[in-house]
Amino acid sequence: MASLFLLVTISGLFSAGPDGTDTPTLLQRLIVAPLAVLALWITVGVFRQGIWSRSDGIVVRNVFRSYRASWSDVQDIERPPSYGKMGKAGLQVVLANGERISAALFAAGPFSRETHADAVVEALRSDLQRYGRSARPPDTTT
Repeated sequence: MASLFLLVTISGLFSAGPDGTDTPTLLQRLIVAPLAVLALWITVGVFRQGIWSRSDGIVVRNVFRSYRASWSDVQDIERPPSYGKMGKAGLQVVLANGERISAALFAAGPFSRETHADAVVEALRSDLQRYGRSARPPDTTT
């Protein structure tokens, strides 16, 4: 979706001008250029999303913001809430101070199975046990 928006806004930089000429006016370019930059920024953010587990901690990169936490600060890794939740809807990294980091990449969609993120949750819990505190046992309610 973000890529399509990027292509549409960039095409505005090269579209025909209002008088039928092959070049857009300076005003058209000044209006469309910031939209193209914004679309590029969002597109790059979408493609850079993810969760990285390292020996010193975990990195969660969402579209607009990245989070880092050491394993000693991580209390648990939780499955994402079911579809329909607004805000903090992704896979949850629960910190010892009560804060939650949500990995938006693993948020449930309208057609997602409840178990769509289980493999990632189990791998992160395994890393949590290996590098930091021990996580609670896996959810058995499915």
